[in-house]
Amino acid sequence: MAIIENTDVFTILQIEKTPDQMELVDLIIPEIEGDYKRIQNKEFDVDGEGNIVYPEGSKLTAGLMIGYVLNKQYGIQSQSISKYSQSNEATVLGYPKSITDRIKKYPKFM
Repeated sequence: MAIIENTDVFTILQIEKTPDQMELVDLIIPEIEGDYKRIQNKEFDVDGEGNIVYPEGSKLTAGLMIGYVLNKQYGIQSQSISKYSQSNEATVLGYPKSITDRIKKYPKFM
C-alpha cells in the first residue's frame, strides 16, 4: 500500500479523473512517498505484520504535494504583469514550506 491511493488524490484535490491524469498520478505517488521520507528524515514505521504505518495526516500532505506538482506553479507566490515582478515561496526539497511544515521532521544522527 502506498502513502496515498490514486482515487484519494482526486478526492482531495477535487480534480477530474481522466485516464491521463490517473496514469500521471500513479507515476508521481512513489516519488512523493520518497520525498516525504527524505523531508521527515526517517523511514516509515512498520507494524508487527510488516505493514507500513504512515504518520497521521500523511495522506493529505501527500495529496497536497501531488497537487503542487500537477499545478506546475513551482514556487511562485505572486506575480505582477506591468513592470514584471515575481515573488517565490520558500521551499523544502522543491515543495512549498506551507506544505512541508505539515511533516514532522526528525534529527539525523551520525
